[in-house]
Amino acid sequence: MWNAEVFGRICTRIDQLEPEMVEMQRRLVALPALCPRSGGEGEKARVDYLKGVLEGWGLKVEEFRAPDPEAPCGFRPSLVARLAGRGQKPTLWIMTHLDIVPPGPAELWDSDPFVARVESGRIYGRGTEDNQQEMVASLFAVKALLDLRLTPEADVALMLVADEETGSALGAEWLLANHQLCGRDDLVVVPDAGNTEGTMLEVAEKSIAWVKFTTLGRQTHGSTPHHGNNAHRAGANLLLRLDRVLHEKYAAQDGLFSPPASSTEMVSAEKGMHSPDSNSNHR
Repeated sequence: MWNAEVFGRICTRIDQLEPEMVEMQRRLVALPALCPRSGGEGEKARVDYLKGVLEGWGLKVEEFRAPDPEAPCGFRPSLVARLAGRGQKPTLWIMTHLDIVPPGPAELWDSDPFVARVESGRIYGRGTEDNQQEMVASLFAVKALLDLRLTPEADVALMLVADEETGSALGAEWLLANHQLCGRDDLVVVPDAGNTEGTMLEVAEKSIAWVKFTTLGRQTHGSTPHHGNNAHRAGANLLLRLDRVLHEKYAAQDGLFSPPASSTEMVSAEKGMHSPDSNSNHR
């Protein structure tokens, strides 16, 4: 068990590694890991860079490739880097994600979103906060142990996953379905939220359930709606009924969570829902 003196040495070493952490952030920002559906090429460039760095530190690194025909390389890669501990205790997993979201309108940026700039102790660039700060912090926490030749009590495994921003089907979900990585007794930390003091520990995160409903109607002119069947009205009615049922079914509250109650919401409607005088069929 490490004492306060050892912990202090680790903190001091992490502080000394700040220039290297900033440099890694610069490199990552310049390698935008955008989903192919968002106009990017996926995570391969980042994985190639990080794999070389982590292997150079002496970590055991494995690459896992989820097939994706939309990606130029044909796959979406994730990495697992391991630091061996002293015994056979459960592995401590730290999972962060490699991908980012698109930068949005260029005119809303004060500088190139894919060129990191440091200003007043902060790093600006697409992805520096989500999820690069957590990823870089976890990597350099392990590097501090390596530099100080400290061996943790349990194995530490860094899981850097693809496809988090668009649902995780080719990232964490694919890894869990196709590879036996985590044991039932392992500890898993996912640093993807927090507060300015660094004191918040998130015990759960929202998830997405994609369900598609199609409503069919009969086209008519807007002046004679009684001759048609308004699919938009049917869709709106369905939406309201679902909203009521879901909030009645998931009405429990628990102060451990923030917010304490379910935040279930219907958030998307496809194009194609038309008014009665449209020239297109109602869908």
